[in-house]
Amino acid sequence: MGFKNISKTSVRGETEYFDDSKFIWPVPSTKRVSSYFGRRRGRNHDGIDIPAKRGTHIVASSNGIVSFVGRMKGYGKTIVIKHDGGHHTVYAHNRKNYVKKGQKISQGEVIAQVGNTGRS
Repeated sequence: MGFKNISKTSVRGETEYFDDSKFIWPVPSTKRVSSYFGRRRGRNHDGIDIPAKRGTHIVASSNGIVSFVGRMKGYGKTIVIKHDGGHHTVYAHNRKNYVKKGQKISQGEVIAQVGNTGRS
């Protein structure tokens, strides 16, 4: 899941970042990653962290079906979306989740708000 060729556009008054591959950036940001996969504080970190202001809308990176909505240990309020090709995206530490399990989601659809639930 790469975000190689990212461009900036304004949609509904919010800045969103898109790339020319299958996935888009899930939050308006400076395209900065604050933490990568790998060891962190003696534990394995199984994702990337993208910094954004609390309350910011999170959008689905690609079309898919919501396979999980709820709380996960360490992740707090979480959404998992299953995409074609066997890919899954996980949106964790959310303030509010707006979707339900089994819901069909379109790329760019607002699914949650940035928060700091779980170990964030």
